Amino acid sequence: MISVVVPSWCEPREYLLTCLRSLNSQSLDRENYEIILVDGCLNPNQEVYSLADKVLYAPRGKLHARHLGIVNARGGIIVSCDADTVYPYDFLEKITEPFKNPDVVAVCGTTSWSPIFDVIAYPVKIAHYGTRLSGRASAFRKWAYFAVGGFDLTVDQLKWPSLGFEEEIKFYRKLRRLGKVVVVDTNVKHLAWGRH
Repeated sequence: MISVVVPSWCEPREYLLTCLRSLNSQSLDRENYEIILVDGCLNPNQEVYSLADKVLYAPRGKLHARHLGIVNARGGIIVSCDADTVYPYDFLEKITEPFKNPDVVAVCGTTSWSPIFDVIAYPVKIAHYGTRLSGRASAFRKWAYFAVGGFDLTVDQLKWPSLGFEEEIKFYRKLRRLGKVVVVDTNVKHLAWGRH
């Protein structure tokens, strides 16, 4: 079983619907994965909530939300997704394929930067994502999360430098001590480029 954890903090409804619809339309058999939406806004929306298998509430803080989703996950593989991102139909298949190797503890997927740049600068993109675990597109073994002590939930989760360093860099470094961390080209699309 695979557990897809999607933290949400007041993203535009159309972004969240697009994200969840893309995750419900994957090439993997839908019975093989669950979608856990961790909503921080307490703004119930039946259309949105019907696209998740579990809906949880966490106070503001992306790492708090991810942690709650992981604790409540049934799957042995956790896939981290973001609510403002759309996922290609083969995303889950690609991001979980490397786990057939028992030495792999985590996988980082890539975000599409632009169609031209994705082709021209492919080696640069792979090298960039090969040094982190993108919160937007990554996966790891659930036991490994707990083995390294999970995320440091005391960091300031409302500011990017501290949040990004903990979620993407420090977590990657901790997991790398347990086994292989690999990168795969998933080319997910961030819907909110330029919104912030």
